[in-house]
Amino acid sequence: MGSVAPSQERTSLMINYIDTAVARSRTTLSVFVAIMLTGFASYLAIPVELNPDVDVPIIVTTIIHEGISPEDAERLLAKPAELELKTLDGITQISSFSSENAATIITEFDIDFESSTALADVREAINRSKARFPQNTEEPLITEVSAAELPIVQIAIGGEGVAERVLLRIAEELQREIEILPTVLEAAMVGNREEMLEAVIDPAKLETYGIPNSAIVQAVTSNNRLIPAGQVDTGQGSFSVKVPGLIENANDLFDLPLASSGDGVLTVSDIADVRRTFKDATRYAFANGSSSISLNVMKRNGANLVEAMTQVDAVVNEIRPTLPPAVSV
Repeated sequence: MGSVAPSQERTSLMINYIDTAVARSRTTLSVFVAIMLTGFASYLAIPVELNPDVDVPIIVTTIIHEGISPEDAERLLAKPAELELKTLDGITQISSFSSENAATIITEFDIDFESSTALADVREAINRSKARFPQNTEEPLITEVSAAELPIVQIAIGGEGVAERVLLRIAEELQREIEILPTVLEAAMVGNREEMLEAVIDPAKLETYGIPNSAIVQAVTSNNRLIPAGQVDTGQGSFSVKVPGLIENANDLFDLPLASSGDGVLTVSDIADVRRTFKDATRYAFANGSSSISLNVMKRNGANLVEAMTQVDAVVNEIRPTLPPAVSV
């Protein structure tokens, strides 16, 4: 009795499949159309992602304490947290680095970790270590690492010789327009400095009027707050009453009274010059070698990447003709 070669057997089986499909052509076409429609529907439903939302077995903890040195941050913040984290199961590595004002601990888990359970365990361990932290330490920030949290695009606003305040106004306007898009989660600003009012006090005038420094600090602190005054019931309804006391512009600070006598009222403008300025920079952004302000645009979870990029491009192209000639985006 002769034997059939495996290749011949596979060929014969394939021919039988083809003959069956041809003999039942309507069934074959129906199955083919159903597969095509299912694939097309899946293509429309699946979001396009630059960085798919993959669970990364890493949890980052940031502990902030203003004014602490890197050495003290390691000894007083990082070490107590590491000791508690080492008691958790499933951890493969714990690394930390300390800097001015903060300590950061990176906890790596096994690849088969459950993100919700791991996050709860880390939070519980950090809560236990908080008893060893110095006073005035801020609440630790515990976040998961996710590829989906990376920005989809970075927009830099800059220009050679352009005033910082002009760049800030343009960046704020562009940020507002982008963040109202339905596919955008946020457009975080990088490289900007917060505006502030700076009072330059004349020591000679301060001594002449006999006003101590503490009186100026107390006057600004006491008059820069919003005081709720309760509610007024009119019989047909009620409304809240607030006493406006916030310093919103330079004139509010200029007219702030410090002392009074029979000759008149002494205000801040009598002993100091008030000017608008910026806080010291903590982060910088550069584009093409010049200082700039950047917007890191992040899309919403599940939003289509192509659609989000198209909407952001439309906003940028719409605002670009209104910019000063020296400003580039």
